[in-house]
Formats: sequence, structure tokens, C-alpha cells
Amino acid sequence: MKTVAQRTSELGSLGVMSRTLRKRVLLAGGILLAVYFVLYFLNAAFGGYDPYYTSDGRSRYEGGMLMHDCIMWQPRFGSYHNEHRHDFIGLAFYPLLQLDHRYVHKTHSVGDDDFPKWLESLAVADIHPKFRSDFARWRAVAAKYEPELVAATARGDKDEAKRIRRLIREESDGVVTNK
Repeated sequence: MKTVAQRTSELGSLGVMSRTLRKRVLLAGGILLAVYFVLYFLNAAFGGYDPYYTSDGRSRYEGGMLMHDCIMWQPRFGSYHNEHRHDFIGLAFYPLLQLDHRYVHKTHSVGDDDFPKWLESLAVADIHPKFRSDFARWRAVAAKYEPELVAATARGDKDEAKRIRRLIREESDGVVTNK
């Protein structure tokens, strides 16, 4: 039979062991949290805006379908556009992505008053690396036809302006026609 002093001694050593274990768990948790933040910030540093219109889940048609009306920033690896369109990495970094979208890399909607001005000021370097070549091609094609489009619009020739816009769209998508 153990004495009270022996029991107290055993309980004390268990308490010290649990404090040591608690410190190790807190240290491991702190390291994991630091690695999580560092990985996100490295991933975020090399991301950019996805120039394809998408939905952030806020705007919907009357039937409930998502409206593709915005351009969102995404990290280099992984994406989280809305609850229906994301991948594993985007889901893993969801809390930090939401903070990033809210305070640093804001989502821009076509309904925003400054959207056309913002879109014009968007540099190729601001675009996600995956889409930079597409964006640069779109910009080059638009610049190529801009004088003709401006002239057609100034003349009030809607059919010619429509034809030029179609040419821009087709050439931007890599489809070239002889029209």
C-alpha cells in the first residue's frame, strides 16, 4: 500500500510530465501554424488576377444560378472562387484567402463604378502566371483594332463596330477568320 506522500509524488511527476507534453504540443502547433502562414504568403506572393470572369458567390440570377461578373485574385497554387468552384489547396487556405480578398487583393465586379478604369490599369504582371500569355494576347489584339473600332463608333456605324468586336473576340480566342 502506498503512502500519501508517494501518491502525491506520483501525481506531481504526472503534472510535470503533462506540462512538458503540453509545451511540446503547443510548440508543435505553433510551428505548424507558422509554416501554414509562410506557405500561404509565399503562394500569395506569386499569384495574380484570373482574367476570366467568374463568380464569387455574391451575385445570383433570379433562379439562383451564380452570375459570372467578377475578376478575382488567386494564389499561384490552388484557387477558391466560391463554394462550388475550388480545389483542395484553395480549401486548405480558405481562411487566409478570404482575408486576402477582403483587405489586400480585392475582387472586382463589372457592377463596380470603377471597374472599366481598373481593368484598363491592370498590368500583365498583375495577372496570374497561368493566364499572362492569354491576357497579353488579348491586349495586343484589342490595341490592333482599337483605331478602327473608335472610328466606326464615331461614325455611328454599329454594324462595322459589331464586326470589329467579333474580329477582336475571334482573334483573341485564337480563331482567325477572313472577314
